[in-house]
Amino acid sequence: MTVTLACATEAAAGFRFGSSPLKIRPFGQGHINETFLVSGKGNGFVLQCINTTVFLQPERVMDNIAAVTTHSKTRILAAGGDVRRETLALISTHQGGYLHKIPGSGDDRTNTETFWRAYHYINNARSYGTVQGEAHVMAVGKVVGNFLRRLEDMPVAQLHETIPNFHNTPKRMDDFKNAAQYDTAGRANQCRAEIDFVLARAKHASRITSGLANGSIPQRASHNDTKLDNVLVDVVSGAGLCLVDLDTVMPGSALYDFGDCVRSLATAREDEIDLSLVHFDLRRFEVFCAAYLSAAGDILTPIEKHLLPYSAWLMTFECGLRFLADHLNGDVYFKIRRPNHNLQRARNQFHHITQIEASAGHLEAIVAGLL
Repeated sequence: MTVTLACATEAAAGFRFGSSPLKIRPFGQGHINETFLVSGKGNGFVLQCINTTVFLQPERVMDNIAAVTTHSKTRILAAGGDVRRETLALISTHQGGYLHKIPGSGDDRTNTETFWRAYHYINNARSYGTVQGEAHVMAVGKVVGNFLRRLEDMPVAQLHETIPNFHNTPKRMDDFKNAAQYDTAGRANQCRAEIDFVLARAKHASRITSGLANGSIPQRASHNDTKLDNVLVDVVSGAGLCLVDLDTVMPGSALYDFGDCVRSLATAREDEIDLSLVHFDLRRFEVFCAAYLSAAGDILTPIEKHLLPYSAWLMTFECGLRFLADHLNGDVYFKIRRPNHNLQRARNQFHHITQIEASAGHLEAIVAGLL
């Protein structure tokens, strides 16, 4: 999906920004949505066009985001926090909702309808694609733990499943097997080793989905995409602020959020080609885990605590097989910026997995020590 600046300018007119937009420019490097930064008189706003190829029901996405941000705001106020910085704040449209629709706003002014939303921009805050030091890891751990704490009493039934089976790893495995079998892009021969790597580990992929199904693992409101890029920190103090990119908030497991964030603590970006630079850092895991547990450890059940190390393996495995499946399918989901980008991402994640597997005993010992 590509959206022009002219379309974004048209969409911006549909929101109550409080002042006329002075400047609109592309913003961020997200994989899915098209994002713009809107500058006003003394204020900034984030304007996004929702990717309806990924999010088939944008109304439900916005229902979830509104519910979660409203609930979080109540909890933040009760704790004496700063709601202007510790959660995202939606901006309403002139019609009073949070979703603005424009017919025919594609590149060629076709009849394709686009869906837009806007947030207040949080000043003096940013996210990082790689770890900036132990203080950064600690800040991230607290943000992810606080997200769980603030939503612990939110009725999960209130949330829609915006992407069915998003973290259903056995279902992801089935999709992957189909991608490898049908090989629609003619790429399977170049990645046989990676295909075999996934298939050899398939039997280990269902512990969380099985636990959710039988009730041994509690279903919770979860973010489901807690990579470093989605954690805002204060650029002055370094304190953790909040999670962004709330499209995937829906019923899930706290283990998904813990494991996915640990996955992103690698020593290099998830698309680094030089695998000698990609390491699973035990110290980072320990610092993150300590900060996370200090914020939300008393909320977790014994089985959730036991599966924390496993969740790091699972989320890295799932991400890798998704990258590889998309490569086999012809790069139809994740944005790519160069040939074989998704294959390179997959190889990166698989290298990371081998290091997690080699460190399994250490991870269990770290969690046990913290508990």
